Amino acid sequence: MLLGVWDVSKETMENGDLSGFLKLTVFTTLIQMSGILLVKLLPETKEELMRLNYGHFSKIGGGIFLTVTILSLLYSVVAGVLNIVDPGWSGES
Repeated sequence: MLLGVWDVSKETMENGDLSGFLKLTVFTTLIQMSGILLVKLLPETKEELMRLNYGHFSKIGGGIFLTVTILSLLYSVVAGVLNIVDPGWSGES
């Protein structure tokens, strides 16, 4: 989806202009690593975790979390396989 932000077409890279590719790589790496900023929000001890969770069990919240996680993993696997089997399946050049 981010391919349109910077020019990373095959022709541009064949001409030696890798600036868009570099920018896209740096941006996606920063997005992936941004979760590290949230580590400080995790409870430090088991007791703190239990205190935060006491009496607040949500089956709906847990189900939503698992559904999003499983669908994300499935999409990653399917997209990876399609990239190997049918390059260009998503419309990029």
